[in-house]
Amino acid sequence: MVNLSSIVPLTLGNLTSLRSISLSSCGLHDKFPSSIFHLPNLETLGVSQNNNLKGILPDFLSSALGSLDVSWTSFSRSIPSSLGNLGLLDTIHLQGCNFMGALPASLGNLTNLKILQLDENMFTSEIPPSFANLTQLIAFDPSNNNITVGPQRCGLINAGFGRANIHGTITSCVANLTELGHLSGPIPSWIANLTYLRALDLEGNPLISSSTSCVFQLYMKNLQAMVFSHASIRFPSNVNASDQDELEELHLLENKITSRIPLWLLNNNIDTLRVLALSHNAITGFERPQEWFQRSGLTAVSLNNNLLVGSLIFPSATAKVYIASTNKLDGDLRRICNMTSLRRFPTISNNNISGSFRNAWAILGFRGRLPRSLANYKQLKVLDVGRNHIHDTFPSWLGCLPVLHILVLRCNRFHGPGPVKTPDFDVEFTKLRTMDLSHNFHVGLLLFDYIQT
Repeated sequence: MVNLSSIVPLTLGNLTSLRSISLSSCGLHDKFPSSIFHLPNLETLGVSQNNNLKGILPDFLSSALGSLDVSWTSFSRSIPSSLGNLGLLDTIHLQGCNFMGALPASLGNLTNLKILQLDENMFTSEIPPSFANLTQLIAFDPSNNNITVGPQRCGLINAGFGRANIHGTITSCVANLTELGHLSGPIPSWIANLTYLRALDLEGNPLISSSTSCVFQLYMKNLQAMVFSHASIRFPSNVNASDQDELEELHLLENKITSRIPLWLLNNNIDTLRVLALSHNAITGFERPQEWFQRSGLTAVSLNNNLLVGSLIFPSATAKVYIASTNKLDGDLRRICNMTSLRRFPTISNNNISGSFRNAWAILGFRGRLPRSLANYKQLKVLDVGRNHIHDTFPSWLGCLPVLHILVLRCNRFHGPGPVKTPDFDVEFTKLRTMDLSHNFHVGLLLFDYIQT
């Protein structure tokens, strides 16, 4: 980046042989000379990222201009209809300016246009029907304007409509955008035409509850991520989504799911699903959970804050993140030993779990601090986190565990004072019988009266 911190010289408009101007992020300010837009041989004009550069788009007759970028400047006023005379334009970047008014229908004459970025302005209009002529358009973003979407057809690959004041549903014209790669918003059943769609994000959209069945019956062979969090979704009872079998991520957090998770949803994606997020629902269980979870290749699972009952569900050895706290689960913790890919402590507190963590978390390579949530495991008798990479001070806060008998911290990076009473932790280890602090970095004397006998 070169900081010229100057105005654009008027003499630049006299260089009639000039083909390219690139002055992005140069600290330009004051008024941009309109004469530069009329240079007869100019093919590329880029003055983006000059926040204090002011200007307007003048009237055009014809030009060799193929790329126009005045984004993130203080250009203002409306887009002149004569911009539609520049038939060689294939790229227009006007985002982040102060443009206003209606989008001229003449932009539909720019049949070579591939990129049209209009976001972060003050446009107030409907997208003109003439935009249906922009058959080469692959990227279009009118977001953060007061723009409504009409029935246009084009070959869009990337479209952005965030905060664009789109009222009602996205119209059925979008069903013709068969190359669309990313889409969010209220989605009707014709979305199944978008066979190249890879990510479907309906997060926070309450309208999804009225079309749940059609959403789970979609067949989009390339769909890899479904995000329906905060969407008031309920599982239909009469759906068999046997065609949806390539999902890698399924996010259903904070919905109104009150039933068991149906087997068809999991079985169809057992070879591909990597992220399963079901937290904060009222899910009561899964069909054949242990069998499915052990066969899957999940790397991240969140099941916390549900109504799960029965034995603790253990993902396969591929899981790196596992959260199942605040349910009604019970069972044997020793199978945590098989989860050798974990990169953080599994969160399973606030359940009906009892027993020990002896050897469960040893040699798993955990790093960072010992999670404070361990203080919630009130039935914990044995805690062995030896031979990891835990970097923390002595966990005095574990003194509140009423039945903790054995505490093994050996071969980590615990440091600072060993067991000492402090004003913050005046709770004794009332049942502790064995403590192993070897091969750490504690300093000072051990206070044996810290342990009640």
